[in-house]
Amino acid sequence: KLGKFNNIFSILFFMADADFLLQMTKSLDELETKLENYYKAGDIENLNKTKKIMIEIQKKISEATDAI
Repeated sequence: KLGKFNNIFSILFFMADADFLLQMTKSLDELETKLENYYKAGDIENLNKTKKIMIEIQKKISEATDAI
């Protein structure tokens, strides 16, 4: 019986990781639009802030995929 629970927990953890990755990729898409707008507007300060946030999200995605 415990083996079945281990499988269920594994599936739940995988689903949580998958949901996390989906949210992160959505965030990157949204930030990409902001990045383009800041670039077009010549807003270097927000451009750099957005790039830093994107790099942090990419690191988190990398950590999550390495854990799977």
